[in-house]
Amino acid sequence: MQDAYNAGKSVLIPAPVLAKLRAVFCSAAVSNTQTIAVMADTFNIGGGSGGGGVEGYLMCPHTAVAMAAVAIPGLLYRGDTLATLSPPGSPVVIVATAHPSKFGNTARG
Repeated sequence: MQDAYNAGKSVLIPAPVLAKLRAVFCSAAVSNTQTIAVMADTFNIGGGSGGGGVEGYLMCPHTAVAMAAVAIPGLLYRGDTLATLSPPGSPVVIVATAHPSKFGNTARG
C-alpha cells in the first residue's frame, strides 16, 4: 500500500480491510474552541479556579484533541456510529508525543 501511495499519492483500501479498521478504531472531529478549552481546563486543575496552574499540566493541542474526543460526549465515532467508552468510565490512555512549548501561540491563546 505504501508503494501505491508513493506512486500516485492515493491508495484504495480493500473493503474487508476498511471494515476491520472501522470495527477497531474510533475517530472524532474536535473544534479549535473545544481543543483550547480542554487545554485550559487541564492546566487550571492544578491552579484552582483562580488559574495560575502551579501544578497544572500544559498539554499540546494534539493531546488536547485526543482528550476532548474521549471526554466530550458525542464526539467519538466508530465508523458511522456514535461510540462510547465501554463500560462508561473506563480508563483511557492518551499518549502525548509533543512538548507543549512547540505550540506557544496556541498555548497562549
